[in-house]
Amino acid sequence: MRNQAILSLTLTLTLTLDSFSQFRNNESMFDRTGPPGSFVYTDLKTALKEQANVFKLDLSLQLLDPKLCPKINKLSNVQALRFVGNSITELPAGITELNNLIYLCSKGNELNSLPTGIGNLTLLTHMELFDTALDSFPTEFVYLRRLKSLEIQNNKDTFRLPDSFGFLPSLNELVIYNTVLDTLPKDFYNLPQLHSLSLVQCHLTWMPHATGKFKSLEKLILDGNKLTSLPKEICALKNLQYLSLRNNKLSRLPDAISNLQNLANLDLRGNFFSDYDVAVLQVLLPGCKIIYK
Repeated sequence: MRNQAILSLTLTLTLTLDSFSQFRNNESMFDRTGPPGSFVYTDLKTALKEQANVFKLDLSLQLLDPKLCPKINKLSNVQALRFVGNSITELPAGITELNNLIYLCSKGNELNSLPTGIGNLTLLTHMELFDTALDSFPTEFVYLRRLKSLEIQNNKDTFRLPDSFGFLPSLNELVIYNTVLDTLPKDFYNLPQLHSLSLVQCHLTWMPHATGKFKSLEKLILDGNKLTSLPKEICALKNLQYLSLRNNKLSRLPDAISNLQNLANLDLRGNFFSDYDVAVLQVLLPGCKIIYK
């Protein structure tokens, strides 16, 4: 009986931990940012009355009061800030004075620029920009020295990364989705900490030879572009573990692909690889799972 009780307790604890782990994985970055148990303020007027207690502010699905927006800089303790569906084309200028801001998100707002002084957010580590109308970032974007992840989705204008973009020393993950990309700047490939790069549906017709400079890269996703070939330099990505090339126009990969000894998953679906081509690739990459149908 005692053994059964122990087994039951162990099983319950395991399921609880698994559930907690799954819950954590499903949490958004907004949920994970800020002191544990922080109250989420959803009204700017109330937040301004309780400034010292405001660590998380979610202004989703509401029209912003133009008289209150200039006062947002008074929320000096806020760490997570989210704008969703506010019918704005600019973020309140005062957010550049939120020196404790860690997470910034805008969705469903056709932002056509970021505030001058965005580089003042020296603690910012995560930024999400969805449904924007940006053509580039301001030059001072490079001062976001602690920025770890940046996600841009459904931008409505042709987007150009600034020449200084490659000087973000902490950037670990970059996702650009459904956004027409202008030429990638040459210094883009200097990002020393970049582990995950997703350029999906960006209308790319080729990848530069400098792609091979991403020495820390572990995940590369280039789905939904117009690639007909990859540069041989991509085979220099020794740490690459996951490569997805879905829905391009590829029929072969560089012969040196066998150099990617750490590659565990290769997704080729939606291209022009024959059974024979894949069989050859499987010989070159014996430890890799290749999906092509």
